[in-house]
Amino acid sequence: MLGLLPAAAEGDMNAFGSALTAIQTITGRWFAPIQGGTFASTVSADLVRRMTDWGAAGVGQSSWGPTVYGLVEGESAACQLAERVRNAMGAGGSVFDGPFRTHGACVTRG
Repeated sequence: MLGLLPAAAEGDMNAFGSALTAIQTITGRWFAPIQGGTFASTVSADLVRRMTDWGAAGVGQSSWGPTVYGLVEGESAACQLAERVRNAMGAGGSVFDGPFRTHGACVTRG
């Protein structure tokens, strides 16, 4: 986990992705007896493996899943990865791509 923060601070996508993937895998193993494996389903586990094979610097699962994600650098790489995932999933899910937020949330009273 220590590698995650320096990698983020230095803007090193590969080191950040590798550290993030390691954390996600460790966390997933803690919950494996409950969720049936490191990831929430075999579909999720397969997508994580495929995204890694397709060049994602980091992969993981959001909370209990079934949402999984892959990190790549640049809009072109994001579009390519998203298209590969869409093709792999067919009509079986939704795929979203976009950049990291560069600022925090803003809460207002309306």
